[in-house]
Amino acid sequence: MKIKPTQRGKLHPIWNGIGCAMLVLIPLISWGLADVLVDYVFTTYPDIPLSIAKENPGIDTLYIKIGAAVILGMLLYLAFSILSSTLYSLLGGSKDAEIADRLGSGKQS
Repeated sequence: MKIKPTQRGKLHPIWNGIGCAMLVLIPLISWGLADVLVDYVFTTYPDIPLSIAKENPGIDTLYIKIGAAVILGMLLYLAFSILSSTLYSLLGGSKDAEIADRLGSGKQS
C-alpha cells in the first residue's frame, strides 16, 4: 500500500528572496550597529573601558564588538522573522498563492 504525500502549497519566490536578503544583510547591519554602539558607550562612559581593562587585561574592544554583534544579530533576526511571518500571513500565505502572484505581477483582478 502506497501512501500518497500531501500536496503542500508552493512558496512564492519573493519569500525566498526575503530570506536570502535577511541572511546576508542582518549580520552586516548588526556588525555596523555593534561598532557604533560600543564606540558610543565607550565615549560616553569612559570608566567602562578602564574597568574592563583592569578586571580582564586580555579583552580587546574587538571581542566586545563581536559579542554585541551576535546579540544584535539575534534580536534583528527575531524582529524581521516576526515581521515577515506577519506579512506572509496577512497576504494569505500558501492558501492564496493567486493573490500573492497578482500582487507581485501588478495585474488587476
